[in-house]
Amino acid sequence: MINKEKRLITSRRSRFFACLTGIVFFLCWILRAEAQIIKKSLEYVSPEEVGWSSEKLEQAKAFAEKINSAAVIPGLYLRFKDN
Repeated sequence: MINKEKRLITSRRSRFFACLTGIVFFLCWILRAEAQIIKKSLEYVSPEEVGWSSEKLEQAKAFAEKINSAAVIPGLYLRFKDN
């Protein structure tokens, strides 16, 4: 009797984790597909096209390297393509 109940609980847990794993993989697949769609609709632009100065960005990069800062975030200059 106890053995039968243990198997039933184990079976329910197995089904639960199998379903959970499937859901996680499905969500990852959807997010990856959306990321690819977004990536296809973006294009790289120069810093000047978005209002930044390349010269000043280089100075900021040199200063960050000089003080060994890891808190500087590199800029990616992207915009949506005109379709």
